Amino acid sequence: MTGQPGAEAHDASAPELFPGGAPWLRARARNALRHPVRIGVVAGAVFLLTLLALIVLPAGQRRAAELSPVAQRHLDTLPILARQHDVDRRRVRTAHSLDSLRLALVAADSADSATAERPRPAAAADSTATMGRELSRLIARAERAPLPSIYRELALARALAHDERVAPLLDSLDDVVREQKGYGTRAALDSLYVALTERSRAIGGALIALARGRRSALRGDAPDDTLLLRARVDTLTREGDATERQLALARQVNTRAQAALTAARESANVNAPPTAMLVAALALGLALGAAASLTLEFADPRFAGEVDAQIVARAPIVGRLPDDGSSGLREATDRLLGRVTPAFVPGSRLAIIGLESAEAAHVSVAIATAVAAAGRAVLLVDTDTQAARASVQLRRPATPGVTDVLARGLTWSAAIHAHIGSHAAPLDVIPPGTSLKFAPGTVAMDDAARALGAVADGYDLMLVMVTPADTPIAEALLAPARVVDALVVAVPGETSLSAMRRTRERLGARGITIRGVVALEPA
Repeated sequence: MTGQPGAEAHDASAPELFPGGAPWLRARARNALRHPVRIGVVAGAVFLLTLLALIVLPAGQRRAAELSPVAQRHLDTLPILARQHDVDRRRVRTAHSLDSLRLALVAADSADSATAERPRPAAAADSTATMGRELSRLIARAERAPLPSIYRELALARALAHDERVAPLLDSLDDVVREQKGYGTRAALDSLYVALTERSRAIGGALIALARGRRSALRGDAPDDTLLLRARVDTLTREGDATERQLALARQVNTRAQAALTAARESANVNAPPTAMLVAALALGLALGAAASLTLEFADPRFAGEVDAQIVARAPIVGRLPDDGSSGLREATDRLLGRVTPAFVPGSRLAIIGLESAEAAHVSVAIATAVAAAGRAVLLVDTDTQAARASVQLRRPATPGVTDVLARGLTWSAAIHAHIGSHAAPLDVIPPGTSLKFAPGTVAMDDAARALGAVADGYDLMLVMVTPADTPIAEALLAPARVVDALVVAVPGETSLSAMRRTRERLGARGITIRGVVALEPA
Protein backbone atom coordinates (compact mmCIF):
# COMPACT_ATOMS: atom_id res chain seq x y z
CA MET A 1 0.00 0.00 0.00
CA THR A 2 2.06 2.84 -1.29
CA GLY A 3 1.46 6.10 -3.05
CA GLN A 4 -1.47 7.15 -0.85
CA PRO A 5 -3.04 10.56 -1.51
CA GLY A 6 -1.39 13.44 0.16
CA ALA A 7 1.67 11.53 1.31
CA GLU A 8 3.94 13.83 -0.63
CA ALA A 9 2.29 17.02 0.65
CA HIS A 10 4.69 17.93 3.42
CA ASP A 11 7.12 20.75 4.02
CA ALA A 12 10.00 19.27 5.99
CA SER A 13 11.30 22.69 6.92
CA ALA A 14 8.09 23.75 8.74
CA PRO A 15 8.17 23.82 12.57
CA GLU A 16 6.12 20.97 13.96
CA LEU A 17 4.36 22.15 17.10
CA PHE A 18 4.41 25.97 16.93
CA PRO A 19 4.51 26.95 13.26
CA GLY A 20 2.40 30.05 13.77
CA GLY A 21 0.24 31.61 11.11
CA ALA A 22 -3.48 32.31 10.98
CA PRO A 23 -4.60 28.70 10.22
CA TRP A 24 -2.59 27.34 13.13
CA LEU A 25 -3.97 30.00 15.49
CA ARG A 26 -7.53 29.29 14.35
CA ALA A 27 -6.95 25.62 15.06
CA ARG A 28 -5.80 26.42 18.58
CA ALA A 29 -8.86 28.59 19.14
CA ARG A 30 -11.18 25.79 17.93
CA ASN A 31 -9.51 23.34 20.28
CA ALA A 32 -9.89 25.74 23.19
CA LEU A 33 -13.63 26.00 22.50
CA ARG A 34 -13.92 22.19 22.33
CA HIS A 35 -13.58 22.08 26.13
CA PRO A 36 -16.78 23.69 27.44
CA VAL A 37 -16.44 21.93 30.80
CA ARG A 38 -12.99 23.44 31.35
CA ILE A 39 -14.25 26.87 30.31
CA GLY A 40 -17.34 26.46 32.48
CA VAL A 41 -15.36 25.50 35.58
CA VAL A 42 -13.02 28.46 35.25
CA ALA A 43 -15.88 30.80 34.33
CA GLY A 44 -17.93 29.64 37.32
CA ALA A 45 -15.04 30.11 39.72
CA VAL A 46 -14.25 33.55 38.32
CA PHE A 47 -17.96 34.46 38.38
CA LEU A 48 -18.26 33.60 42.06
CA LEU A 49 -15.00 35.32 42.96
CA THR A 50 -16.00 38.43 41.01
CA LEU A 51 -19.38 38.61 42.74
CA LEU A 52 -17.66 38.11 46.06
CA ALA A 53 -15.23 40.90 45.24
CA LEU A 54 -18.00 43.25 44.07
CA ILE A 55 -20.03 42.68 47.23
CA VAL A 56 -17.56 42.00 50.03
CA LEU A 57 -14.58 44.14 49.09
CA PRO A 58 -16.50 47.45 48.81
CA ALA A 59 -18.07 46.78 52.21
CA GLY A 60 -14.65 46.10 53.67
CA GLN A 61 -13.23 49.22 52.07
CA ARG A 62 -16.07 51.31 53.45
CA ARG A 63 -15.50 49.85 56.91
CA ALA A 64 -11.77 50.54 56.61
CA ALA A 65 -12.51 54.09 55.47
CA GLU A 66 -14.71 54.64 58.52
CA LEU A 67 -11.97 53.32 60.79
CA SER A 68 -9.17 55.22 59.07
CA PRO A 69 -7.11 57.74 61.09
CA VAL A 70 -8.59 60.59 59.06
CA ALA A 71 -12.13 59.63 60.03
CA GLN A 72 -11.09 59.12 63.65
CA ARG A 73 -9.93 62.76 63.85
CA HIS A 74 -13.54 63.98 63.84
CA LEU A 75 -14.02 66.46 66.74
CA ASP A 76 -17.17 67.03 68.78
CA THR A 77 -18.15 70.70 68.48
CA LEU A 78 -21.17 70.58 70.78
CA PRO A 79 -19.18 71.37 73.99
CA ILE A 80 -17.42 74.24 72.21
CA LEU A 81 -20.75 75.65 70.98
CA ALA A 82 -22.20 75.39 74.49
CA ARG A 83 -19.19 77.19 75.95
CA GLN A 84 -19.40 79.91 73.32
CA HIS A 85 -23.10 80.42 74.02
CA ASP A 86 -22.41 80.70 77.76
CA VAL A 87 -19.61 83.26 77.22
CA ASP A 88 -21.79 85.35 74.88
CA ARG A 89 -24.65 85.30 77.37
CA ARG A 90 -22.42 86.45 80.27
CA ARG A 91 -20.78 89.13 78.14
CA VAL A 92 -24.13 90.57 77.03
CA ARG A 93 -25.38 90.57 80.59
CA THR A 94 -22.22 92.30 81.88
CA ALA A 95 -22.32 94.88 79.07
CA HIS A 96 -25.95 95.58 79.91
CA SER A 97 -25.00 96.12 83.55
CA LEU A 98 -22.19 98.48 82.49
CA ASP A 99 -24.56 100.50 80.28
CA SER A 100 -27.11 100.72 83.06
CA LEU A 101 -24.47 101.96 85.50
CA ARG A 102 -23.19 104.52 83.03
CA LEU A 103 -26.71 105.84 82.41
CA ALA A 104 -27.28 106.10 86.15
CA LEU A 105 -24.05 108.06 86.61
CA VAL A 106 -24.88 110.39 83.72
CA ALA A 107 -28.31 110.99 85.23
CA ALA A 108 -26.74 111.75 88.61
CA ASP A 109 -24.25 114.16 86.99
CA SER A 110 -27.05 115.97 85.19
CA ALA A 111 -29.05 116.28 88.42
CA ASP A 112 -26.04 117.61 90.31
CA SER A 113 -25.28 120.14 87.58
CA ALA A 114 -28.84 121.41 87.54
CA THR A 115 -28.92 121.69 91.28
CA ALA A 116 -25.58 123.52 91.36
CA GLU A 117 -26.94 126.16 88.95
CA ARG A 118 -29.81 127.10 91.30
CA PRO A 119 -29.22 129.62 94.10
CA ARG A 120 -28.78 127.91 97.45
CA PRO A 121 -29.10 129.26 100.98
CA ALA A 122 -25.84 130.26 102.62
CA ALA A 123 -26.32 127.73 105.37
CA ALA A 124 -26.00 124.94 102.90
CA ALA A 125 -22.90 126.30 101.17
CA ASP A 126 -20.48 124.13 103.06
CA SER A 127 -22.48 120.96 102.99
CA THR A 128 -21.16 117.82 101.28
CA ALA A 129 -24.00 117.79 98.80
CA THR A 130 -23.21 121.38 97.83
CA MET A 131 -19.57 120.56 97.14
CA GLY A 132 -20.63 117.58 95.07
CA ARG A 133 -23.00 119.67 93.01
CA GLU A 134 -20.29 122.32 92.57
CA LEU A 135 -17.89 119.68 91.25
CA SER A 136 -20.53 118.37 88.85
CA ARG A 137 -21.07 121.88 87.50
CA LEU A 138 -17.34 122.50 87.07
CA ILE A 139 -16.76 119.12 85.49
CA ALA A 140 -19.56 119.77 83.01
CA ARG A 141 -18.07 123.17 82.13
CA ALA A 142 -14.59 121.67 81.70
CA GLU A 143 -15.94 119.01 79.36
CA ARG A 144 -17.89 121.57 77.32
CA ALA A 145 -15.09 124.17 77.16
CA PRO A 146 -11.66 122.57 77.57
CA LEU A 147 -9.79 125.82 78.33
CA PRO A 148 -6.97 126.42 80.83
CA SER A 149 -9.06 128.99 82.74
CA ILE A 150 -11.87 126.46 83.21
CA TYR A 151 -9.40 123.82 84.30
CA ARG A 152 -7.93 126.34 86.84
CA GLU A 153 -11.41 127.06 88.21
CA LEU A 154 -11.98 123.31 88.62
CA ALA A 155 -8.62 122.93 90.39
CA LEU A 156 -9.51 125.74 92.83
CA ALA A 157 -12.81 124.16 93.83
CA ARG A 158 -13.34 123.77 97.55
CA ALA A 159 -13.75 120.02 97.32
CA LEU A 160 -10.21 119.70 95.89
CA ALA A 161 -8.54 122.17 98.23
CA HIS A 162 -6.91 119.50 100.33
CA ASP A 163 -5.90 117.16 97.51
CA GLU A 164 -2.09 117.16 97.20
CA ARG A 165 -2.28 115.98 93.61
CA VAL A 166 -3.99 119.12 92.41
CA ALA A 167 -1.12 121.58 93.08
CA PRO A 168 1.45 119.90 90.75
CA LEU A 169 -1.15 119.68 88.00
CA LEU A 170 -2.04 123.33 88.50
CA ASP A 171 1.65 124.37 88.32
CA SER A 172 2.08 122.37 85.12
CA LEU A 173 -1.00 124.05 83.67
CA ASP A 174 0.45 127.52 84.53
CA ASP A 175 3.71 126.62 82.79
CA VAL A 176 1.85 125.58 79.67
CA VAL A 177 -0.19 128.81 79.66
CA ARG A 178 2.95 130.95 79.96
CA GLU A 179 4.63 129.13 77.09
CA GLN A 180 1.54 129.54 74.93
CA LYS A 181 1.50 133.30 75.59
CA GLY A 182 5.08 133.55 74.34
CA TYR A 183 4.03 132.54 70.80
CA GLY A 184 1.84 135.57 70.10
CA THR A 185 -1.11 135.75 67.73
CA ARG A 186 0.36 133.36 65.11
CA ALA A 187 0.95 130.57 67.62
CA ALA A 188 -1.96 128.46 66.34
CA LEU A 189 0.08 127.70 63.21
CA ASP A 190 3.05 126.35 65.13
CA SER A 191 3.31 122.63 65.88
CA LEU A 192 4.83 123.31 69.31
CA TYR A 193 1.82 125.42 70.18
CA VAL A 194 -0.44 122.54 69.16
CA ALA A 195 1.59 120.18 71.37
CA LEU A 196 1.17 122.62 74.31
CA THR A 197 -2.56 122.67 73.70
CA GLU A 198 -2.67 118.89 73.83
CA ARG A 199 -0.62 118.97 77.01
CA SER A 200 -3.08 121.44 78.52
CA ARG A 201 -5.99 119.17 77.69
CA ALA A 202 -4.18 116.19 79.18
CA ILE A 203 -3.67 118.10 82.44
CA GLY A 204 -7.31 119.15 82.34
CA GLY A 205 -8.32 115.52 81.85
CA ALA A 206 -6.30 114.54 84.92
CA LEU A 207 -8.00 117.30 86.93
CA ILE A 208 -11.42 116.14 85.71
CA ALA A 209 -10.57 112.58 86.77
CA LEU A 210 -9.56 113.79 90.24
CA ALA A 211 -12.75 115.84 90.47
CA ARG A 212 -14.90 112.88 89.49
CA GLY A 213 -13.23 110.72 92.09
CA ARG A 214 -13.78 113.35 94.74
CA ARG A 215 -17.40 113.80 93.72
CA SER A 216 -18.02 110.10 93.89
CA ALA A 217 -16.51 110.05 97.37
CA LEU A 218 -18.78 112.93 98.42
CA ARG A 219 -21.88 111.20 96.99
CA GLY A 220 -20.93 107.74 98.23
CA ASP A 221 -20.57 106.25 94.67
CA ALA A 222 -18.20 103.36 93.89
CA PRO A 223 -15.93 104.86 91.24
CA ASP A 224 -14.37 101.46 90.38
CA ASP A 225 -17.70 99.83 89.44
CA THR A 226 -17.47 100.86 85.78
CA LEU A 227 -13.81 99.89 85.57
CA LEU A 228 -14.52 96.45 86.98
CA LEU A 229 -17.41 95.94 84.63
CA ARG A 230 -15.36 97.15 81.65
CA ALA A 231 -12.52 94.80 82.61
CA ARG A 232 -14.98 91.93 82.91
CA VAL A 233 -16.51 92.75 79.53
CA ASP A 234 -13.03 92.80 77.96
CA THR A 235 -12.17 89.46 79.57
CA LEU A 236 -15.38 87.86 78.36
CA THR A 237 -14.81 89.32 74.89
CA ARG A 238 -11.33 87.76 74.71
CA GLU A 239 -12.67 84.44 75.98
CA GLY A 240 -15.43 84.55 73.35
CA ASP A 241 -12.88 85.25 70.58
CA ALA A 242 -10.73 82.34 71.74
CA THR A 243 -13.75 80.02 71.81
CA GLU A 244 -14.76 81.16 68.32
CA ARG A 245 -11.27 80.43 66.98
CA GLN A 246 -11.32 76.99 68.62
CA LEU A 247 -14.72 76.29 67.05
CA ALA A 248 -13.49 77.38 63.61
CA LEU A 249 -10.42 75.13 63.91
CA ALA A 250 -12.56 72.15 64.97
CA ARG A 251 -14.89 72.73 62.03
CA GLN A 252 -11.94 72.80 59.62
CA VAL A 253 -10.66 69.49 61.01
CA ASN A 254 -14.14 67.97 60.69
CA THR A 255 -14.49 69.27 57.13
CA ARG A 256 -11.22 67.65 56.07
CA ALA A 257 -12.13 64.40 57.83
CA GLN A 258 -15.55 64.31 56.19
CA ALA A 259 -14.07 65.03 52.76
CA ALA A 260 -11.55 62.21 53.15
CA LEU A 261 -14.23 59.82 54.39
CA THR A 262 -16.56 60.73 51.53
CA ALA A 263 -13.81 60.20 48.97
CA ALA A 264 -12.93 56.80 50.45
CA ARG A 265 -16.56 55.71 50.45
CA GLU A 266 -17.10 56.85 46.88
CA SER A 267 -14.03 54.93 45.75
CA ALA A 268 -15.31 51.82 47.53
CA ASN A 269 -18.92 52.10 46.33
CA VAL A 270 -20.10 50.14 43.30
CA ASN A 271 -22.98 52.11 41.86
CA ALA A 272 -23.79 49.63 39.11
CA PRO A 273 -27.19 47.90 39.35
CA PRO A 274 -27.25 44.21 40.36
CA THR A 275 -28.11 43.06 36.84
CA ALA A 276 -25.13 44.89 35.38
CA MET A 277 -22.89 43.43 38.08
CA LEU A 278 -24.09 39.89 37.26
CA VAL A 279 -23.61 40.41 33.53
CA ALA A 280 -20.15 41.88 34.07
CA ALA A 281 -19.13 39.01 36.37
CA LEU A 282 -20.44 36.44 33.87
CA ALA A 283 -18.68 38.12 30.93
CA LEU A 284 -15.44 38.28 32.89
CA GLY A 285 -15.78 34.63 33.89
CA LEU A 286 -16.39 33.47 30.31
CA ALA A 287 -13.51 35.57 29.01
CA LEU A 288 -11.08 34.21 31.60
CA GLY A 289 -12.39 30.68 31.08
CA ALA A 290 -11.74 30.91 27.34
CA ALA A 291 -8.35 32.48 28.02
CA ALA A 292 -7.43 29.68 30.44
CA SER A 293 -8.49 27.03 27.93
CA LEU A 294 -6.51 28.76 25.19
CA THR A 295 -3.47 29.01 27.48
CA LEU A 296 -3.59 25.28 28.18
CA GLU A 297 -3.94 24.67 24.48
CA PHE A 298 -0.82 26.71 23.73
CA ALA A 299 1.06 24.95 26.53
CA ASP A 300 0.28 21.52 25.02
CA PRO A 301 -1.20 21.85 21.52
CA ARG A 302 -3.78 19.25 20.56
CA PHE A 303 -4.82 17.88 17.21
CA ALA A 304 -7.27 20.18 15.46
CA GLY A 305 -7.44 19.29 11.79
CA GLU A 306 -5.71 19.22 8.44
CA VAL A 307 -3.03 21.75 9.38
CA ASP A 308 -1.82 19.68 12.33
CA ALA A 309 -2.00 16.44 10.35
CA GLN A 310 0.19 17.82 7.56
CA ILE A 311 2.71 19.42 9.93
CA VAL A 312 3.06 16.87 12.72
CA ALA A 313 2.05 13.50 11.21
CA ARG A 314 3.25 14.59 7.76
CA ALA A 315 0.17 12.99 6.24
CA PRO A 316 -3.32 14.16 5.24
CA ILE A 317 -6.58 13.42 6.98
CA VAL A 318 -7.93 10.44 5.04
CA GLY A 319 -11.19 10.05 6.90
CA ARG A 320 -13.42 11.18 9.72
CA LEU A 321 -15.32 8.60 11.75
CA PRO A 322 -17.87 9.16 14.51
CA ASP A 323 -16.83 7.58 17.76
CA ASP A 324 -20.23 5.96 18.37
CA GLY A 325 -22.31 3.36 16.59
CA SER A 326 -24.37 5.85 14.63
CA SER A 327 -25.83 5.18 11.24
CA GLY A 328 -23.19 7.37 9.61
CA LEU A 329 -20.36 5.05 10.66
CA ARG A 330 -20.75 2.75 7.62
CA GLU A 331 -20.79 5.62 5.13
CA ALA A 332 -17.80 7.27 6.81
CA THR A 333 -15.91 3.97 6.79
CA ASP A 334 -16.65 3.42 3.11
CA ARG A 335 -15.31 6.89 2.29
CA LEU A 336 -12.21 6.11 4.37
CA LEU A 337 -11.61 2.82 2.57
CA GLY A 338 -12.09 4.53 -0.77
CA ARG A 339 -9.07 6.74 0.02
CA VAL A 340 -6.88 4.24 1.88
CA THR A 341 -7.43 0.95 0.01
CA PRO A 342 -8.70 1.61 -3.50
CA ALA A 343 -7.80 -1.95 -4.50
CA PHE A 344 -6.91 -4.77 -2.13
CA VAL A 345 -4.45 -7.40 -3.17
CA PRO A 346 -3.79 -10.54 -1.18
CA GLY A 347 -1.37 -9.94 1.62
CA SER A 348 -2.10 -6.20 2.15
CA ARG A 349 -0.96 -5.01 5.57
CA LEU A 350 -1.86 -1.88 7.56
CA ALA A 351 -1.10 -0.75 11.11
CA ILE A 352 -3.72 1.23 13.06
CA ILE A 353 -1.89 3.42 15.58
CA GLY A 354 -3.97 4.87 18.41
CA LEU A 355 -2.79 6.94 21.32
CA GLU A 356 -5.75 5.60 23.31
CA SER A 357 -6.93 1.97 23.31
CA ALA A 358 -10.56 2.85 22.67
CA GLU A 359 -9.68 5.03 19.69
CA ALA A 360 -7.53 2.40 17.98
CA ALA A 361 -10.08 -0.35 18.66
CA HIS A 362 -12.96 1.70 17.27
CA VAL A 363 -11.20 2.49 13.97
CA SER A 364 -9.70 -1.00 13.62
CA VAL A 365 -13.04 -2.74 14.10
CA ALA A 366 -14.79 -0.30 11.74
CA ILE A 367 -12.29 -0.89 8.93
CA ALA A 368 -12.08 -4.64 9.52
CA THR A 369 -15.84 -5.19 9.50
CA ALA A 370 -16.32 -2.95 6.46
CA VAL A 371 -13.71 -4.84 4.42
CA ALA A 372 -14.99 -8.22 5.62
CA ALA A 373 -18.55 -7.19 4.72
CA ALA A 374 -17.32 -6.68 1.17
CA GLY A 375 -16.39 -10.39 1.08
CA ARG A 376 -12.66 -10.01 1.65
CA ALA A 377 -10.72 -12.01 4.18
CA VAL A 378 -9.47 -9.86 7.04
CA LEU A 379 -7.12 -10.67 9.94
CA LEU A 380 -7.21 -8.28 12.89
CA VAL A 381 -4.30 -8.47 15.35
CA ASP A 382 -5.33 -6.98 18.71
CA THR A 383 -2.33 -5.97 20.89
CA ASP A 384 -4.31 -4.24 23.67
CA THR A 385 -3.29 -6.46 26.57
CA GLN A 386 -5.01 -4.22 29.12
CA ALA A 387 -8.60 -4.23 27.83
CA ALA A 388 -8.66 -6.22 24.54
CA ARG A 389 -11.24 -3.73 23.30
CA ALA A 390 -11.26 -4.85 19.65
CA SER A 391 -11.65 -8.52 20.63
CA VAL A 392 -14.46 -7.65 23.01
CA GLN A 393 -16.28 -5.62 20.33
CA LEU A 394 -15.98 -8.59 17.93
CA ARG A 395 -17.11 -10.99 20.69
CA ARG A 396 -13.88 -12.94 20.74
CA PRO A 397 -12.04 -14.11 23.88
CA ALA A 398 -8.94 -12.25 25.02
CA THR A 399 -6.76 -15.38 25.26
CA PRO A 400 -4.84 -17.16 23.91
CA GLY A 401 -3.31 -14.48 21.79
CA VAL A 402 -0.23 -12.49 20.77
CA THR A 403 1.59 -12.73 24.11
CA ASP A 404 1.10 -16.52 24.17
CA VAL A 405 2.83 -16.75 20.80
CA LEU A 406 5.70 -14.49 21.88
CA ALA A 407 6.30 -15.86 25.38
CA ARG A 408 5.00 -19.45 25.42
CA GLY A 409 5.70 -20.74 21.95
CA LEU A 410 2.11 -20.92 20.73
CA THR A 411 1.71 -20.82 16.97
CA TRP A 412 -0.19 -18.03 15.23
CA SER A 413 -2.66 -20.45 13.71
CA ALA A 414 -3.53 -21.71 17.22
CA ALA A 415 -4.07 -18.12 18.41
CA ILE A 416 -6.42 -17.16 15.58
CA HIS A 417 -10.09 -17.02 16.50
CA ALA A 418 -11.68 -17.60 13.11
CA HIS A 419 -15.20 -16.70 12.09
CA ILE A 420 -17.76 -19.51 12.19
CA GLY A 421 -20.52 -20.08 9.67
CA SER A 422 -21.21 -18.67 6.26
CA HIS A 423 -23.47 -15.95 7.64
CA ALA A 424 -20.60 -14.23 9.48
CA ALA A 425 -18.14 -11.86 7.86
CA PRO A 426 -14.81 -13.47 6.94
CA LEU A 427 -13.05 -11.75 9.86
CA ASP A 428 -10.45 -13.55 11.95
CA VAL A 429 -9.05 -12.11 15.15
CA ILE A 430 -5.83 -12.72 17.08
CA PRO A 431 -6.54 -11.51 20.65
CA PRO A 432 -3.86 -9.78 22.71
CA GLY A 433 -3.46 -12.41 25.40
CA THR A 434 -2.26 -11.57 28.89
CA SER A 435 0.21 -8.81 29.71
CA LEU A 436 3.91 -9.74 29.61
CA LYS A 437 6.11 -9.09 32.62
CA PHE A 438 9.29 -9.28 30.53
CA ALA A 439 9.80 -8.45 26.86
CA PRO A 440 10.83 -11.42 24.67
CA GLY A 441 14.25 -11.51 23.13
CA THR A 442 14.95 -9.86 19.79
CA VAL A 443 15.43 -13.16 17.94
CA ALA A 444 12.16 -14.56 19.24
CA MET A 445 10.39 -11.35 18.31
CA ASP A 446 11.76 -11.33 14.79
CA ASP A 447 10.89 -15.00 14.22
CA ALA A 448 7.37 -14.48 15.49
CA ALA A 449 6.95 -11.37 13.37
CA ARG A 450 8.11 -13.12 10.21
CA ALA A 451 5.77 -15.98 10.95
CA LEU A 452 2.94 -13.47 11.32
CA GLY A 453 3.85 -12.02 7.94
CA ALA A 454 3.55 -15.47 6.40
CA VAL A 455 0.14 -15.92 7.98
CA ALA A 456 -0.93 -12.55 6.54
CA ASP A 457 -0.21 -13.76 3.04
CA GLY A 458 -3.38 -15.84 3.21
CA TYR A 459 -5.61 -12.78 3.84
CA ASP A 460 -6.63 -9.88 1.69
CA LEU A 461 -5.89 -7.46 4.54
CA MET A 462 -4.12 -7.73 7.89
CA LEU A 463 -4.74 -4.95 10.42
CA VAL A 464 -2.35 -4.65 13.36
CA MET A 465 -3.87 -2.52 16.13
CA VAL A 466 -1.12 -0.73 18.13
CA THR A 467 -2.12 0.83 21.45
CA PRO A 468 -0.12 2.39 24.30
CA ALA A 469 -0.56 -0.78 26.38
CA ASP A 470 2.32 -2.70 24.76
CA THR A 471 3.58 -0.26 22.16
CA PRO A 472 7.25 -1.41 22.04
CA ILE A 473 6.30 -5.09 21.53
CA ALA A 474 3.56 -4.28 19.02
CA GLU A 475 5.75 -1.92 16.98
CA ALA A 476 8.55 -4.51 17.01
CA LEU A 477 6.24 -6.91 15.14
CA LEU A 478 5.45 -4.50 12.30
CA ALA A 479 8.61 -4.30 10.23
CA PRO A 480 9.51 -8.04 10.26
CA ALA A 481 5.87 -8.81 9.40
CA ARG A 482 6.31 -6.52 6.38
CA VAL A 483 3.87 -3.86 7.70
CA VAL A 484 5.19 -0.59 6.24
CA ASP A 485 2.01 1.53 6.11
CA ALA A 486 0.14 3.00 9.06
CA LEU A 487 -2.85 5.12 9.91
CA VAL A 488 -2.80 7.31 13.02
CA VAL A 489 -6.04 7.81 14.93
CA ALA A 490 -6.45 11.29 16.38
CA VAL A 491 -9.31 12.90 18.31
CA PRO A 492 -9.69 16.65 17.63
CA GLY A 493 -9.07 18.64 20.78
CA GLU A 494 -7.76 15.60 22.69
CA THR A 495 -4.79 14.00 20.93
CA SER A 496 -1.50 15.66 21.85
CA LEU A 497 0.61 16.87 18.95
CA SER A 498 3.80 16.03 20.79
CA ALA A 499 2.58 12.43 21.20
CA MET A 500 1.77 12.29 17.47
CA ARG A 501 5.26 13.55 16.68
CA ARG A 502 6.92 10.92 18.90
CA THR A 503 4.78 8.20 17.29
CA ARG A 504 5.82 9.33 13.81
CA GLU A 505 9.50 9.36 14.82
CA ARG A 506 9.32 5.84 16.32
CA LEU A 507 7.54 4.43 13.27
CA GLY A 508 9.94 6.19 10.93
CA ALA A 509 12.89 4.63 12.75
CA ARG A 510 11.38 1.18 11.93
CA GLY A 511 10.79 2.07 8.28
CA ILE A 512 7.04 2.55 8.65
CA THR A 513 5.34 5.46 6.91
CA ILE A 514 2.19 7.18 8.14
CA ARG A 515 -0.11 7.27 5.16
CA GLY A 516 -2.92 9.24 6.73
CA VAL A 517 -4.69 10.44 9.83
CA VAL A 518 -8.14 9.22 10.81
CA ALA A 519 -10.00 11.90 12.76
CA LEU A 520 -12.30 10.32 15.32
CA GLU A 521 -14.97 12.95 15.79
CA PRO A 522 -16.57 13.11 19.26
CA ALA A 523 -20.27 12.33 19.38
